[in-house]
Amino acid sequence: MTVATGLNMFFISLWALHGSRYFLQQENRNRTKTARASYVLGASTWLFCSCDPLANLSTTNLSAHMMTQLAIMMIATPLVLLSKPSLGISSPKMENLKTNQIWVRTKTSSQHPIFTWAIFVAALIAIHMPNIVNWAYLNPIGSRLTQALLLPVIAALYFQPILQSQKHEFSFALRIMSLFLMMIPETMIGFFIYIQNRIIYRDFLPGTNLDISLSQQQLAGALMWSMSMIVDSIWIAVAVQRWFESEKQEGQKINAEIYAENEALGLEQN
Repeated sequence: MTVATGLNMFFISLWALHGSRYFLQQENRNRTKTARASYVLGASTWLFCSCDPLANLSTTNLSAHMMTQLAIMMIATPLVLLSKPSLGISSPKMENLKTNQIWVRTKTSSQHPIFTWAIFVAALIAIHMPNIVNWAYLNPIGSRLTQALLLPVIAALYFQPILQSQKHEFSFALRIMSLFLMMIPETMIGFFIYIQNRIIYRDFLPGTNLDISLSQQQLAGALMWSMSMIVDSIWIAVAVQRWFESEKQEGQKINAEIYAENEALGLEQN
């Protein structure tokens, strides 16, 4: 059995294990069909990008390499988060009040949309640096592990507070601003790759025909440029829609409280 086949079996096992855990959770009874469909689509996208034949193609074709990374970070991971999975992360029980306050502040700060935006952008820039991309070509196994395991964690760190349906600590305006700011580095990276008049990913484009290699590099940049704008626009629309839903629920809650107060006043007067 080759290493690539072993990786395929490993990723399929992870997919099956996580999927069975998701659908066997007690919370699954309260999940909508839309949430379940979101999970299936997101998890299947991750599996499709992590296993052959696409995984093998992404280690040899620059456009496929960039599109699979975009799909895992910007499509698969957010879709899984929208399905409301139980992440199994709970706050530790601390008897010391000061220690507990420090933990809460640290957790809140680490989930702040601006902080997670900075982590996401740093990772996004790093995986498109020529040295990193050329390393991915020369080390396909390490590249596949990084792409399938590390990138989803970074993406989840960013999208988890962004896609929450409640306000909690962060306003929807801040989340939408974070998504708008995310569009800038993503499109600029693609634009920068597209306008290059020299080969910057030499290991991925080792051909002797300079024009063909340059056109392949420009195609990868154009796909990165256009697809990131489309995907970001979709998640901005989702965030806005959740904002409207939250405001609607808040309004209904206030109306119910006013109605209850009026009912109480009416009973007192009678």
